[in-house]
Amino acid sequence: MPISTLNIIADKVCRSGLIAEIEKERRTSDWPKNLQVWIPEELEYSIDGTDAHRWEANLGTRHPKPLESVQAWWDSRLEYWEAQEPQVLPLRKWLKQVDPTHKIDAKRLWQDLREKRDVLPFLPSKKDILRALDKPIKIMLHKGFVHGKLNERRVREKGFICWRGAKIDGLRGTDVAPFFAPKRQPKDVLLHILKWSWKHHPIRALETLIELELITPKVDQTLLSVSAHPFISQKDLKTILGCSIGMVSAQDAGKALSRTKSMVLVGFPIQVTCTPSVPKRDDRDFFLPRNRVPEDLFSLWNRGVRLDEEGRYSLTPERMAMDIAKRVPQGIVWDAFCGCGGNAIAFARQTHITKVIATDIDKDRLAMARHNARIYGVENKIEFRCVDMQKVQIKDGFVFADPPWGEGDDYLQSIRVWFQERYHKGMIKLPVHLTLPEHAKIDLYCTKEGYPSFMIEHWG
Repeated sequence: MPISTLNIIADKVCRSGLIAEIEKERRTSDWPKNLQVWIPEELEYSIDGTDAHRWEANLGTRHPKPLESVQAWWDSRLEYWEAQEPQVLPLRKWLKQVDPTHKIDAKRLWQDLREKRDVLPFLPSKKDILRALDKPIKIMLHKGFVHGKLNERRVREKGFICWRGAKIDGLRGTDVAPFFAPKRQPKDVLLHILKWSWKHHPIRALETLIELELITPKVDQTLLSVSAHPFISQKDLKTILGCSIGMVSAQDAGKALSRTKSMVLVGFPIQVTCTPSVPKRDDRDFFLPRNRVPEDLFSLWNRGVRLDEEGRYSLTPERMAMDIAKRVPQGIVWDAFCGCGGNAIAFARQTHITKVIATDIDKDRLAMARHNARIYGVENKIEFRCVDMQKVQIKDGFVFADPPWGEGDDYLQSIRVWFQERYHKGMIKLPVHLTLPEHAKIDLYCTKEGYPSFMIEHWG
């Protein structure tokens, strides 16, 4: 009897064929009890020469909702999957390792998609598909109990039939690929969905490539949303993103994604979401320059302004220093870390500020500050003191602190607490990544290109 036959009699099914073929239907006999409910019960087994006859319970007709049954089958096996060592391979090589065995033809998939382009959100090019196949992707396979050859015809009212392809070390996703949509599936399952869909369901194959982030939908506009520290204003976010929040062009959204990649402000990561998703686009002008233009630091640079190396990268640029100074209340201002005088000079240039007390422990830097103040004609409005700021007590006035960032975050946190405990009103200049309480009041300062440069926390 070269071909297996099937006879259905009332509530029984008899499978007859070569012993080796019929034995394959019995390989699930020692599977876990909770999985046995999906397998037809063996009622009788007999051998006749080289042939075998297996009577099993009739599991009924086709299931009216096969996906529900397959989902329940998936859920029943969650505890049995064994994770394998993750590997990084080109998608093409991954697809060769999984069933079903058929050729992965990029041109054929593109032709199938082109025929259905009226119902597609976009049509990828053949090059897009070829590039996706060549992209390396990290996947962790899982092994466990699988049916092996599951399709809609074999999903019955009371279980599954035809278990000759069953394995105890099959790959996760093998028997659910024809049923599951790709959205939010694990990568190893997506691999099987893609392999099956490539031949049988081209639209789902495209959806799977998108879910794997190997092909990005081409869109003209997208809805951009962003989450950040609650005290980062919408205006500042717009400056950083380089675009507005809401419906924006795909190009602007791509730049916003690139600009905010790995960005942390006030201890909160900037998270940009685009619906539909768009690819990142590099913005080469978006960076924090170390070698700054001298005229940006002091507009009167060419009159002989003096700066040391530290001042070239740490001094507050004049435009920003003047903006900070305008926010200071009327009266006396204490610049606790004067340095080369950028902020002290800006304070002294304000008509509402009556006096500036500038302190620093470095007498050479203090001399530079005095020299620079003379160039701006405000030397007589500033009192320079070479003292440790923690040994000075200013009874009246407003305190401004620009501590050295190189001392580390712990130092900066301790300094900001020290000032706020001793002075009723003040400001402190801090790096943008530093974690602050949610109730902190901050102003963010960015470069002309929108890159976050520093923040000012103010109290009182």
